[in-house]
Amino acid sequence: MQPRDSKRAQPLPDPTLLEALDSNLLIRCASYLDADGLARLGRASAAFGTPPAGQQRSLANEAAHQQFRQSATDEERRCLPKHDGESNIGLYRALEQLREPLGFDELAGSGFSLQEHPARVTHKRLGGWSTAVSGHVMRSGRHFVEFTITVNQGIPMVDLGVIRPVSLTNDIDLGADWRGSVNPMSVSSRHVTHLYYQKN
Repeated sequence: MQPRDSKRAQPLPDPTLLEALDSNLLIRCASYLDADGLARLGRASAAFGTPPAGQQRSLANEAAHQQFRQSATDEERRCLPKHDGESNIGLYRALEQLREPLGFDELAGSGFSLQEHPARVTHKRLGGWSTAVSGHVMRSGRHFVEFTITVNQGIPMVDLGVIRPVSLTNDIDLGADWRGSVNPMSVSSRHVTHLYYQKN
């Protein structure tokens, strides 16, 4: 067998190919990514994650900024004011989450059946309290949700509410702290410290 020819492509000297391409072309390519993809791209490549000289935004952040500006409706903009220090990728991620159907991200307590769909929870245990929590954060504007409660036996006791973003399970033991009954509508002093100091 003959040795391969040594005319293989050599690594490009500086400036690299990315630096030679127009930033508008790079932003257009990056705009095909979702917010998580843009965040990963910014972390993986200094060319996309570091603002060019004289610019305020990195190429990944600029792609997120343009996607938000071009696709968000007036109502979505009212619901998503930009927080101080928030990146454009973070704001674009919030837009994507706002457009997704509301689902339950955290189930705390016992008696839950396996979730077939994130927006549907089945609780089969009589007695005690359990809680299904959505991680959706309402920033501003009006938000609507509709619940359908189906009961096969007994009289349901259902509380619906809105709380600031906290986790009902981080640093809280289901058995020891909640004593097996998770009811954030009636929080005892045992839980207040855990919930109050969470940084969600």
